[in-house]
Amino acid sequence: MNKEEVYTILTIVISIVAIFQTWKQMQLNTKEVLFEKRMDALFVYEKLINFYVQNKHIFLSKSLSADKIKKLYLSMTLLFDLHDESDIEKLKLMIEKIPFLFCGSYIFFLQNFLYTIFFFIQKIYYTQKFLEKIEKFQVIEILLLKDYFLNKTFSKSWASEQNLLSTTYDYIQEKRIMRKLKRQINLFYSFRK
Repeated sequence: MNKEEVYTILTIVISIVAIFQTWKQMQLNTKEVLFEKRMDALFVYEKLINFYVQNKHIFLSKSLSADKIKKLYLSMTLLFDLHDESDIEKLKLMIEKIPFLFCGSYIFFLQNFLYTIFFFIQKIYYTQKFLEKIEKFQVIEILLLKDYFLNKTFSKSWASEQNLLSTTYDYIQEKRIMRKLKRQINLFYSFRK
């Protein structure tokens, strides 16, 4: 073998090693990004569930008043840092990602529960914005009808949603779904090292 052949073989071997290292690094980077996305998503899901637990008495009440709406609105804007409609859409996108970030047959139940809470949050957000506009006009007749409007707005579908929320939440607690999600993250983290 002459010098050129040795350099060629050496270059090929170094290239193969470099390609293999690049491939391994890409796998690690992908896992790191997935890990971070899972952590962010889990944090949001826990906040949604805690929001439900903290306000369960309002979620399960038969009627909603303007005061309850305002209390929920303030609570959710602080908890989820909601400033405008785009922030609400970010919440929805995070819920839509559940099946892509986590696996398991129980994901469907968690996603339905979180969607129900999300739609309630969305309804509260828009209702509060509407009530703020009404209050600007200071029309006595409209202000007196505020609670009537709220009960009509929420009572149409709210009874079935209340039952769904309560039943699904009990199932999530019974099956320890959040613990299973955390375990998926822990397993991933331990294999990543």
